[in-house]
Amino acid sequence: MPNPKSNSKSAQTALVQIRLDKAVKDSAEAILEELGLSLVDAFRIFTKKIIADGGFNFNLTIPSKSHKYSDLEITQIESILDQYYKNKSKSTIVDTNEDLHKYLKKLDSSNE
Repeated sequence: MPNPKSNSKSAQTALVQIRLDKAVKDSAEAILEELGLSLVDAFRIFTKKIIADGGFNFNLTIPSKSHKYSDLEITQIESILDQYYKNKSKSTIVDTNEDLHKYLKKLDSSNE
């Protein structure tokens, strides 16, 4: 005799248990509640999106203590610094990082 549960929904699903920090769970549930979703709904959406995208639809990076600049940012910074040193006069004194940022912004805006 065939098993009556073989075609049931429970035979087509898998149980997944996840441990989360309580504060993370509570915060996520509060946001999801505003969206009309449960944590289970969000997990289902997340896993289906992984399948649809063939991976995460956002970059996974290793957090670092310092900002890692992109090649474009490095090029822009080098260009600004080159311009700074070309236009540097003895009357231009930069004592702090804040002063340097102000001066570089001023140079950058004068090139636009």
